[in-house]
Amino acid sequence: MALTIKKLVCSKLFQGARLCGRAGSTKGFLVLRSHHGKAEGCELQIAEGQTWHNELGSKMVVTSADPATGVFGGIYNSKVGDAEKWYVLTGRQDIDGDTVGWTVNWNNAYNNAHSVTTWSGQQQLRCSDPVILTTWLLTRQTSPENDWESTQIGSDQFFLYDPSPEAKEKAKFHCRNSHPKDA
Repeated sequence: MALTIKKLVCSKLFQGARLCGRAGSTKGFLVLRSHHGKAEGCELQIAEGQTWHNELGSKMVVTSADPATGVFGGIYNSKVGDAEKWYVLTGRQDIDGDTVGWTVNWNNAYNNAHSVTTWSGQQQLRCSDPVILTTWLLTRQTSPENDWESTQIGSDQFFLYDPSPEAKEKAKFHCRNSHPKDA
């Protein structure tokens, strides 16, 4: 059984796919806990020049990173829905650990969706490949009486490679948009 699960976890198709479920529920889902973390002598850090891809094909391009402070910046392009072009992102990472977070304001020269998404997560090694496992919050402007629907929550996985078209297609059936539909 352990060998079968290891093969499943280490397959590229699985790395590009997602397991999603309702918060607090594991019924009908295989729950895998990762204890990979940092390998000895391995530095998992977001660095200038990296391009991270999520399971749906969205891209985070890191254009600046200060390893001394953990501050980084870049641009983000969503491949889901109607998001147009690139959006500025700013982030921070723990310089002595694996935690990371960044924010995208869905406002650029083409559109202002009056929305912000933040991703928070941790960097891990999965089958020797770096991955960032995140939970995101998308908050959009609403009227006071509709405040209850202003924030959505979901999860993304980011890789240093572009997932296969098959993995992206499979992920579409299980994932929510981390950006507003009108961005």
